[in-house]
Amino acid sequence: MIQLVRVGIRPSKVVITRLQLDKDHKKILKRKAKSCPVGKEKGKYKGEIIEKIQE
Repeated sequence: MIQLVRVGIRPSKVVITRLQLDKDHKKILKRKAKSCPVGKEKGKYKGEIIEKIQE
């Protein structure tokens, strides 16, 4: 007979070692990567506008 024992795992101690991605998850990640290009400014205002306001 198999007994199940619940072991408490602290979420802060968990480390993801490997992701198991199927084709649908890969498509979602590719789509999200296209919509957020690397190096794009996330801020609402550009640096030039902020400098003008501070003057």
